[in-house]
Amino acid sequence: MSRPFSRPALYPHAVWYFLAALALAVAGFFPSFFARLGATDAGTVLHGVSAFAWLCLLALQGWLIRRGERRWHRALGRASWLIVLPLVGAGLVMVRAMVAGKTPFQQAFGPMLAWHDLTTLLYFLVAYGLAIHWRRHLHLHARLMATTAVLVLPPALSRLAPMLLPGIDTFMEAYHAGMFAAEAVTLALIVHDLRRWRLWPPYPVLLGYFVLLHLSTPWIGAQPAWLAFCRWLAAL
Repeated sequence: MSRPFSRPALYPHAVWYFLAALALAVAGFFPSFFARLGATDAGTVLHGVSAFAWLCLLALQGWLIRRGERRWHRALGRASWLIVLPLVGAGLVMVRAMVAGKTPFQQAFGPMLAWHDLTTLLYFLVAYGLAIHWRRHLHLHARLMATTAVLVLPPALSRLAPMLLPGIDTFMEAYHAGMFAAEAVTLALIVHDLRRWRLWPPYPVLLGYFVLLHLSTPWIGAQPAWLAFCRWLAAL
């Protein structure tokens, strides 16, 4: 049976965790996005701004719950689709542009990253939809929303890895470093659950998704059927 929404906040410091994810995203994407806003196409700007707004919303929602402002928390939750729709829609446009690109990087890694990004967008939508559905179940709602923030870590940390870790010299090394870091964060969330409450499904499912994504992305990105799909997508 669902636990009433009026119980105390599960994560009293959630706002700081979401702000940390936001800071990592800004740091990771600063050279390629925030520093080049004037030279970036509208689809990329819309996706970046909406993703930034989503992380800000998560931090704000955590702050509202900590202060007991449940009425405002619910109101913003009902309006959250105004951020989700452009985030996902612009993300799809970006995937299409990436597989249609002509740069050496896009041609080499576009199909692989298309698999990563499309499955991540799908995971985000499912987690968001389930979080709204289970909005009166404190434990599931909080964890499902938290997973949507963790999804930003692989691309953000992959961009930071060459600047922070010695020996990261290629894109694939940076990609693996970002995925390993995201998996480690998710594992830490699982351990936190085990130590304080019980193991709820969202974090183990997210860890399973990350591991499968990590293993499958380089392989699927080279498969003829997926390459044919990417060519079809590029021709739309």
